[in-house]
Amino acid sequence: MIRRICGVFVLLCLPVLATFAQSAGAIRDYVGLINQTYHPDIVSYIEKFKVEFERQGNTDAIRSVDRFLKGPFGTGFVYVAPNGDNFIITNNHVIAQSYSLSVTFEKVSGEQTRYDGLSIVAADEELDIAILAFPGGERPFQNGLTISTELVDEGTDVFSAGFPSLGGNPVYQFGRGIVSNASVRIPREDNEEILMGPYIQHTAQIDAGNSGGPLLIAQAGVPAGYAVLAINTLSAYRRQAANYSIPGSTAMEYINAALDPVPVNGREALDKRLDAFIAEVNVPRAVYKDIAKYLSYVCVAENTEYAISEIEDRRNSNRTVWNDIVEAFNDYPVNGMRLAVAWAMENSMRTRSGIIRISLEDVREISPAEYEVTFTVNGNTTGSRWVREYGTWRINSFGSVVSGDKSLLAEKERQRSLEDALFTDYSFMVQAGYTHVFERGAAVNAAMRFGGRSSLYSMKAVFSGSNFWQAELGWGFFVPVRLTNFAIMPLFGLGFGAMKSGSYIKSSSNIEESDIRMGVSVEAGLLFTTAKVRGLFLSAIYQHNFYTDFGHRMAGAKDTYPDKNYLLFSVGYGF
Repeated sequence: MIRRICGVFVLLCLPVLATFAQSAGAIRDYVGLINQTYHPDIVSYIEKFKVEFERQGNTDAIRSVDRFLKGPFGTGFVYVAPNGDNFIITNNHVIAQSYSLSVTFEKVSGEQTRYDGLSIVAADEELDIAILAFPGGERPFQNGLTISTELVDEGTDVFSAGFPSLGGNPVYQFGRGIVSNASVRIPREDNEEILMGPYIQHTAQIDAGNSGGPLLIAQAGVPAGYAVLAINTLSAYRRQAANYSIPGSTAMEYINAALDPVPVNGREALDKRLDAFIAEVNVPRAVYKDIAKYLSYVCVAENTEYAISEIEDRRNSNRTVWNDIVEAFNDYPVNGMRLAVAWAMENSMRTRSGIIRISLEDVREISPAEYEVTFTVNGNTTGSRWVREYGTWRINSFGSVVSGDKSLLAEKERQRSLEDALFTDYSFMVQAGYTHVFERGAAVNAAMRFGGRSSLYSMKAVFSGSNFWQAELGWGFFVPVRLTNFAIMPLFGLGFGAMKSGSYIKSSSNIEESDIRMGVSVEAGLLFTTAKVRGLFLSAIYQHNFYTDFGHRMAGAKDTYPDKNYLLFSVGYGF
């Protein structure tokens, strides 16, 4: 009897199991892979890294760049509104850096259908929900997934569907788990006192790429046999199978409001955003991390290269900022770019004393989605543009530095070329030229200087035939004063050496003295170089000698040798 019942039970269950398998397969028809492309300026900047890696032969780094340039990806699912309009529901963070968007649906057979040019209907950064529309208002689907607003019990079977990464490539995955916490709030990463949620915590498989995909429960009478219980959005770090999803009730409340919106006063929302921005900037500390969230995607893309070049020039004096940017860049390059542009904006506002005082001066509407906002920053008027991006007001430009002006970068590159050609950091120098010896006449000079940076040792000689010469070892330093395309370098030095000045009779004693003298000298002068020829310089130096005769002379006789003062004019080359 028991065997017969079991046999009948198995037979009765076969159609149910078949339906389950068929439904799981049908889910793929409604769950799509979302791809985005980056702004051309971001692509152009990152490709420069690839060129450098190719020069180095670093194949691993080249592959990493190629993977990044493919653009990030995530998951979304089809939702059909009561009036038949088709939409894709996903996470805001899946589309937050997008220049263009597409969605691809893949059947079990491998056949793919792709839709390019998706538009963003609405997006919310706090809720992390985004609604996308098909290009031209297309309606390729008669039905979409049903979103459930019902509460569920812990232990309920749930299923995840999406396109997690496998070797950097998205691969469809259907997973199974249970609800492990029906309603939970979790602390925000940057401020543990702020709780996010509520979320549904579950154990169904979630990996990078699943974001925006549906968390499903089996339900009869709906397309594919599953309803969307929640939107997968987070996974806990260093927790086993602790995944978090936005409840369907939260999602539906947002979707209904976004698709049938109550008229919103855009200016009122902007005023609140401006008040928050001013409050966060008017504090006695670094604010670039706070500014970052106010920057539009276009602002980040158009100003990244200039901003990073600025912080590179100052990274020794801004080591903490540089490290923050590098860390964010390694985690996700666009995040590092955002921090760099935010720092450039903060840096443009700070006075030399490090103060920022900002207040609102004027707000003028350009269009319902764009405003010109004028601030008073440390007593100076600064203009900005604010745009509505993904449902939030953000900065598109600010002042003359964060303006998207490509001429700033071009000018910076020109200055860098000039600075590279304007070489003043010599470790070895050779020079030769004409010397005017007071009371004697013309002579020739030659010198070598070596050492490091502006502190140099020297070997120098001045000579005029066989009757006069001077040889010295010395030490000196020069201070480069760099201007636009030339530099003036004041030089100071000390020398010790010997001089042959020729035999002569002192008028006071009629005693012939030795023609070899020894002593010290001091020199002071200017070196001049330009960016026209790298390393070439001219010099004009005054030298005074304190030399004495160690030969025989009468007591009280004065040392009256004439070779005490020189003017040396030289041309040289530095390495």
